Amino acid sequence: MNYAEFFGLMLRYVLEFLMLLPLLFSTVKPVLENLKFKRMHFFMAAYFFVLLIILLGSYAAALYSLKTRYILIPCTIILFALFVYSVDLSFYKKFFCFISSVTMCQFADTCAIYSMAQVEIHNPEIPYTLVSGFVSLGIAFVFCMLFYQVISYRMPKLLNEIQVEQVWKYLIIVPTVLALILDWSKPVNPSVILTGRVREIGLVVMLFLVLMCGMFYHILWFVTEKLTANAKIKQENMFLTMESKRYNALKKYVDETRSLRHDMKQHAVVLSGLAAEGKIDELKNYLKQFEETSSEKYKNICVNNPAVDAVAVYYDEIAANNKIAVKWNLELPSNMPVKEFDYCAVLGNLLDNAIEAVKNLPVDLRVVNVESSMLSWKSLGLVVENPLRQKIIFGDNGLPRPENKTNGLGLLSVQNTVNRYNGTMIIKTDNNKFSVSISMQQV
Repeated sequence: MNYAEFFGLMLRYVLEFLMLLPLLFSTVKPVLENLKFKRMHFFMAAYFFVLLIILLGSYAAALYSLKTRYILIPCTIILFALFVYSVDLSFYKKFFCFISSVTMCQFADTCAIYSMAQVEIHNPEIPYTLVSGFVSLGIAFVFCMLFYQVISYRMPKLLNEIQVEQVWKYLIIVPTVLALILDWSKPVNPSVILTGRVREIGLVVMLFLVLMCGMFYHILWFVTEKLTANAKIKQENMFLTMESKRYNALKKYVDETRSLRHDMKQHAVVLSGLAAEGKIDELKNYLKQFEETSSEKYKNICVNNPAVDAVAVYYDEIAANNKIAVKWNLELPSNMPVKEFDYCAVLGNLLDNAIEAVKNLPVDLRVVNVESSMLSWKSLGLVVENPLRQKIIFGDNGLPRPENKTNGLGLLSVQNTVNRYNGTMIIKTDNNKFSVSISMQQV
């Protein structure tokens, strides 16, 4: 084989290996907000590595007349390992993104095999002809465009929705099984495809599977949207309940204060009479009765922000019912740099966890410290701290591993909210204390 023939053969292998480009695009696009590195650095490294794989793989395949899959499969595994290392998500989410992209490329390759069977039957060499290579690559990019909305908009939102957090390990089954079936069912000999109506039936089946795959992602998106909407309504109802309790408590305090003010003239007459007659013991006894019948002062924790105050009073009452002392230090303005709804959700989740963690401890250890204030004119901080009596095991996502599947969503929700505000969340478990420190800034 002369240099021209070798170069032509290598070029055909290059076209097959270029399938890694749509694979890279459809895998990375949904996780751009979750990269551990700067985007520019990541893409420079990723495209350099993929280009290196394409050139070296094509050279080795042409030199030793290897099937493309013998190079692509190990290279794909290496790319997946690098993808897992570079993205800050749970393993199942990363695997779902990657295997979905692999499935899409499998669709493109299988459709090209069925479409170009008439051309490939006269091809005596291992790689596709140039025409078949371009067709396969073109179909892959067409699929990228067809699923662009899913890849660019829906998948990123799905990955950050805690409503489906516990089911990702099951969601990976569909694309994984589909990718394996597509790989296993590819005809080895083009002559088989041209037998009878195999090609027509195969193409119809491929298009049907593509439609079913699209429906799967659409249904997943639809269900998640409904779950998210229901969760938001539930959270809003909880906040309304807090506001209602706060309003009722304030109304009761106002009514009792008004009644007390109305009766104050009569009490003043009695008190002045007892004082004038020098009946000190009776005066003390009357004052004691007056104190017992007086209403307890309405508790106001966050003076400047009614929404935060409502949440604080609500959880303070829950803590009191569990004999838990909450030490509050909330110095927040009425206009915060983040949405009140998001801040209250974060505060509520952290207090839920803290109260749950200490309610079974000895009474003298049932203490929760809450501090929150502005860090600058456009950022605020929040720290919630409670005693720790057991070892905390952290998961792959950097959060404490829940004891059962129904727990652990609170901190994940907090982390997602903090990330939306370009903030930070630091969890410490030293000195027998568990503390969560977060900062959020205006976006």
